[in-house]
Amino acid sequence: MRGEQSRAPLLGAIVLNLNAQSSFEAIEEMGGRLEEFLSGEDAQRLTAVAVARELLASTYLGHDTALPHARLADTAPFCIAFGRSPEGISWGESGAKVNFVFLSIVPAFCATAYLEVVKNLAKALRDDRQRAVLSAAADEKTVEQWLRSNLLLI
Repeated sequence: MRGEQSRAPLLGAIVLNLNAQSSFEAIEEMGGRLEEFLSGEDAQRLTAVAVARELLASTYLGHDTALPHARLADTAPFCIAFGRSPEGISWGESGAKVNFVFLSIVPAFCATAYLEVVKNLAKALRDDRQRAVLSAAADEKTVEQWLRSNLLLI
């Protein structure tokens, strides 16, 4: 069964130096990096759906982190992209500075798995040492290793 094989998220992209200055720019920049994982229709909807979700309520998690996400058709893969902004991005109305952005594509059949990823992410990023590893990572391989060990990515 397709759903059973796809519960763990794919690692879609790693962006070590986001150029974005706002939450919406960050979603657009990272959404562009996930287009290769989506059909044409879903690729066009990703940014719009994630921005619309952000307008409903900020996805700022605290601990320098935001978790924008889009629920797309069941044909989309469960996929996560990581972006880092060393200078920080002004996120939402609060203007909180965000250094880490995790943009997720969440098909309906992966809602529970997504919540598990969020739980693991929140647990890891409460730890100052874990955030320091992400901040200091010099290359995508180091970030990928962190993501795979903390978020159980495939």
